[in-house]
Amino acid sequence: MWFLRRIFILFIVILINYNISSTNSIELTAVQLKHEKAVSEIRKLEDDLKKGQQQFKIDRQNFEEEKKQLQKSVKDHDVIQLNVGGEIIMTTRQTLTRISKSTLATIFNGRWEHKLSLDQNKNIFFDFNPILFRHLLDQLQVLDTNHPIHLYLPSDSSLVEPFIKMLRKLGLNQFLSSTEKNILTFNVGGEIITNHRSTFTQITNSTFNTSSLPSKTINSDVFLDYNPKLYQDLLNQLREVPSKNIRYFEPTLPKDTKPFKRMLTELNLSGQTYSPVKIDKNTKWINNGSTIIGGHGKGDGLAQLDWPESIYIDDDDHKIYISDSNNHRVVELKFDSTIGQIVAGGNGQGNRIDQLDYPADVIVDKKNDSLIICDSRNRRVVRWCRQDTTHGQTIIFDIDCYGLAIDNNGDLYVSDLVKNEVRRWKIGDTNSILVAGGHGEGHNLHQLYLPTSIFVDQDHSVYVSDEKNHRVMKWMKNAKEGIVVAGGHGKGNSSNQLSYPRGVVVDHSGNIYVADSRNQRIMRWSKGSEEGSIVVGGNGQGKQSNQLHFPKGLSFDQQGNLYIVDWDNNRVQKFDVDLD
Repeated sequence: MWFLRRIFILFIVILINYNISSTNSIELTAVQLKHEKAVSEIRKLEDDLKKGQQQFKIDRQNFEEEKKQLQKSVKDHDVIQLNVGGEIIMTTRQTLTRISKSTLATIFNGRWEHKLSLDQNKNIFFDFNPILFRHLLDQLQVLDTNHPIHLYLPSDSSLVEPFIKMLRKLGLNQFLSSTEKNILTFNVGGEIITNHRSTFTQITNSTFNTSSLPSKTINSDVFLDYNPKLYQDLLNQLREVPSKNIRYFEPTLPKDTKPFKRMLTELNLSGQTYSPVKIDKNTKWINNGSTIIGGHGKGDGLAQLDWPESIYIDDDDHKIYISDSNNHRVVELKFDSTIGQIVAGGNGQGNRIDQLDYPADVIVDKKNDSLIICDSRNRRVVRWCRQDTTHGQTIIFDIDCYGLAIDNNGDLYVSDLVKNEVRRWKIGDTNSILVAGGHGEGHNLHQLYLPTSIFVDQDHSVYVSDEKNHRVMKWMKNAKEGIVVAGGHGKGNSSNQLSYPRGVVVDHSGNIYVADSRNQRIMRWSKGSEEGSIVVGGNGQGKQSNQLHFPKGLSFDQQGNLYIVDWDNNRVQKFDVDLD
């Protein structure tokens, strides 16, 4: 018994010792884990500290580099060259930083320029419309920051919204003039939409006519209960009003027909007649033109031209056609675009049916839905179907053509530079009729000397730019000789003279407009007048917005705006009619 008791006690002691040992072992393990965790955290902190020190060194280096950059280049008179939408524009830092609190000023404070996007020639690139950016620069250059700052919108209504968007990106929209009476802002179904007054007021019978249109400023919150997408669709069509005398608006998507028609009815726009601007001897144009295509130097890009010769305005289809002569192609341009598309030629210089060789003129034959082109160096006149632009068809062979015109009967008129004459063809007929000149080279009234551009009025009288005689001649139907209606007093720059006249247009009142190419101006000769007057240009040879360099073709749209082919500047300029 005693022995068993001793064994039991010994077992109890061993068990207690084992439990104590296990407890000590567990406690020891816990301590070790805590120690290892602490060591790990310390090492992590050391790593983070090293990384922080390395980043600090990098930031310090970047700061020093930016500091050097700032110290090196911040001067008000620095000249900065920008590529704005493909056009090279030069200005000074002072102009760009004129409004100090703007994003534009921050960009050009000298610290960030080396981080801006560059083109292939290392010019700073801005993805803006160059016309809009120049409009902004023109105002910044003369801005007096000692007075309240007001930036004004472009007069062209189609440029208003993109101009405002550009100002927002440059941090300048808060400086937009709040007294701009021609800008209207509406809350349309919860969306703010801004437009130029002229978008509405060209339609005399609509709700938005001159008398009823509210005189609201840019901060207006007038509410219109329409779908904003349908309203924007309507605005896009309103901007195309100049393209047609009569236009019926319709939605882009058929599913929107009912709400769109309801909106038209409420705005009294379900069917309206639009009257073209009538040009007369008192009509004036704004002195500074805008470039609608070209102006980026010679080139064959879709925004470039190379010695363009002529222009044709197709108001019905809202399109412009330009004979891009040295690119051996014809370019089509929509009214609201500065990027053209090739609709004839463009396959290199040559005489194949899909090629042209220096096309000098282009017109539209509406009855046959085709272009008629003077393919001058191939000595032929070709027809190019507007539905199939892959190739043309020769309709007149062996002719040294330059100018083209088509009358209200669909008869075609062509000037011949070598025979010094103008002939009329009926479409599809191989025989022609002499209508001007044809008596050899000379300066008498029955002669011509290098007839270039021609124009035919509603009475089928033919007007001819008699280039080397420095005059414009009018040959009435069936006349045996012409009448001098512009120039005719020798080469010169006086008000009764011309110097190598080219493009010619006659308005409904009989006033003659002529591109006085070597005098860098467009002249108007009122009916029966002995002297002409300058309507645009005449400011010397140059490429500024109020200058021309060898103007050739010219044309008007139905709103009275004047388009000029500025030959040696490789651009087409639009001069807006001055409605005031």
